[in-house]
Amino acid sequence: MPGHPDITLPVSLAWSSFHPSPGFVDATFKVKIHVKRISNPAFDVFYQYIMPKIIRVLPVSPDAFDISSFPPVFPPLPVRLDMPVGDTSIVIADASYHAREQVLPPLNKPVYSEISGNVLFLIYNMTTANVLANAPNNYPTILDVAESHIALNPTLVE
Repeated sequence: MPGHPDITLPVSLAWSSFHPSPGFVDATFKVKIHVKRISNPAFDVFYQYIMPKIIRVLPVSPDAFDISSFPPVFPPLPVRLDMPVGDTSIVIADASYHAREQVLPPLNKPVYSEISGNVLFLIYNMTTANVLANAPNNYPTILDVAESHIALNPTLVE
């Protein structure tokens, strides 16, 4: 939920997980993102929405989301967000994480640290973002040019 970014993700429930090298795990989760339209779009370009995800090492510093990372080299597939004001759509996305995995006594259960992965999903309209990022607006951060976002602060557990 917005304002509550802390989530706990059990690696055992990951859609996909593997160990790329000893002591590390890569896990991908399928997530549902509920998008509610609260106002009419500035432009009639519903097909130009994308939902990029920002990947960073945790914990995230405040300067982690700058405009230089956009547009992405391999842009995400577009999402259709043409619902009327007040309606909600559900977008299915992947949230992927890489972490150090250590098995510590006395419980001999995995403990995950040094997590990196998806920390932010954006609702990003290419037309709107270009207008806001360029003169005369010159907004400096990706959060300023995205129409909305949801932050995640994941904790991985067994």
